[in-house]
Amino acid sequence: MNTDASLSELTKALLSLEGLLHGITADDIINQKELEMLKKWKRLNYEKIRHHPAGDLVRMLDSVMDCQILQKEDRQFIHEFCREYGACEEEENSYSCDLVRMQGYIQGILADSKIYAGEIRSFLEWLQARPHLSAFDKYEPLIEASRQFLSGEKISGKEFFRYLSGLFPIEYTSGDSETVRQREINEGSFIG
Repeated sequence: MNTDASLSELTKALLSLEGLLHGITADDIINQKELEMLKKWKRLNYEKIRHHPAGDLVRMLDSVMDCQILQKEDRQFIHEFCREYGACEEEENSYSCDLVRMQGYIQGILADSKIYAGEIRSFLEWLQARPHLSAFDKYEPLIEASRQFLSGEKISGKEFFRYLSGLFPIEYTSGDSETVRQREINEGSFIG
């Protein structure tokens, strides 16, 4: 991913969290694997978010992980926090910001190794609302693949899962990451 160098590490972290939340909540179901993805995000980004005012975010994430429930109010708080402190108000940064959000969104969709039609419909709407992302060389193929998946034409669920997985690698901090990632890709399932 080629994001704008002017985006701070904190901004990138918050944008990726915002996208991740879109992805894991797109089907209105939060499961254990998706909570694990939130934990991984926190672990990977802790040094960037641990200081005030992001300390409030750390406490919220800790609370979510302790009770293992992401309530609507929690999601709203996290989204508003990300919007406020990870803001990308400047037009020249909108491409970079949305590219980071898109990466998080896709990782959220793939977090539980299942793809639901509702997740892809939501993602497609989000993507089409951001035509400035057409500068991303995979924008049009991504829209077309999403449409084909939803219509059941030309692309199988497993192929679509592999396609999405290949756009932005999912980061792991321990173990043989390629083996873990490949196993998840191979075991991915799809619910229409």
